[in-house]
Order: sequence, then C-alpha cells, then structure tokens
Amino acid sequence: MLARPSALLLCRTTLLLLAVLCAVSTLLTHQGTRSPFDMMFILITCTPQTFPALFNLFRADFLPKDVKIVGYARTKMDDAEYHKRITSYIKGVESDEDRTKLDQFKAAATYISGGYEDDESFQKLNDHIKELESQFQGNERNRLFYLALPPSVFIPVAAHLKGNCYTTAGANRIIVEKPFGKDLESSRELLGALKTHWKEDETYRIDHYLGKEMTKNMLVLRFANV
Repeated sequence: MLARPSALLLCRTTLLLLAVLCAVSTLLTHQGTRSPFDMMFILITCTPQTFPALFNLFRADFLPKDVKIVGYARTKMDDAEYHKRITSYIKGVESDEDRTKLDQFKAAATYISGGYEDDESFQKLNDHIKELESQFQGNERNRLFYLALPPSVFIPVAAHLKGNCYTTAGANRIIVEKPFGKDLESSRELLGALKTHWKEDETYRIDHYLGKEMTKNMLVLRFANV
C-alpha cells in the first residue's frame, strides 16, 4: 500500500518552503537589522506547488513586506493571464482576510517572457527587475532566484542570470529545484558547472526525488515496525 499523492505533494512543498526560508534568512543576516527589507523574488518557470507554497509564506508574513515576485518563462502572456494561472493553484482562500492577502499577493506578482539561452532575454528581465526595484524605499537590491527547470538548461540559465541579472547593490541567492542529475556522476558534473558561476554560500538545491521512494512507502515502513 502506497501513501496518497498528497503526501508526495506535502513533501515537495515542505522542501520548497524550507529552501525559501533558509535563503531569505541569509538575506536578512546580510541586511542585519535594517528595515524595511527589500527583496526581489524571481521565478524562472514554476511548478503547481510553487505558488501555494509562496502564498502560504506571504500570508504568514514570512516574506519581506514589500517583496516583488517576478515570473519568467518562454510562454508569452500578460499579467492578467499570469495572475489567473497562479491563483488557480492556490486553494483554501475562504475568509475575507485570505482574499485580501491573495489580492496583495497578485499585486506583488508580475511576469515577463523570454528565452533561456540568450543574453538579450535576460537583459530585458534585468530591466524589468530594475524598474520594480525603483519603487523600493531602501538603497539595497536583494535578489532571490528560484529555478524550476530541466537539468539541461540549469547551467545556461544560471550563467545568464549571473552575467545579466546579478546585483552588486545587495545580496544574491539562487535556489535550484528538480532532479539534480540522473546519477552521481551527472550530479557532480552539474554541481561543478554551477559553482563556476555561483558561490556555495549563494546556492540552495532541492532534489525532491531523493526522498520520493521513502515517502511513497511511508505506510509500509510504519506497519512493518508494528
């Protein structure tokens, strides 16, 4: 007997929440006690689990108050379509307070489309980020990049982000999600390539498949020990 799919979803969403909280906490450490704390959250594509997890952090006030969330992918769409898509993933919004929070969340979220392997697309992304950052009260520009991409484009995207969107006016963090290689050798190859562009203390990795089989067989393990 296998655990229900919701257990897998919970495992993956929990990993996402933990990675974001860890990355944000190191940005807070970088900032010290300075207030307000301004941050850009840049999503390079996304999964159905990304936005519920982000909204839960936003609703609980675990993200900086004036955070801006930028979605980036190849698909062409306007902000209205983007908001429609991201809110379709978010469930359990029933109270007036939750609906107000959701409206604030959507107001903080914008979208821009572009390629994954050309400088011009990432320069346009950087221009969009700078335009939003001009609304910040403080002078520091902190950026958190979240990549939910196939391993084949991890490195080109990481390289273009470093070359075109890396801020020198604050702190940068990058979170890489998805299976990180198909075996030990390919994983080491990806890690080595990533380290040529991003320092270790700037990098967070989520491989939600590492615990997949354990999660699927949780009930088997539970009753085997009775």
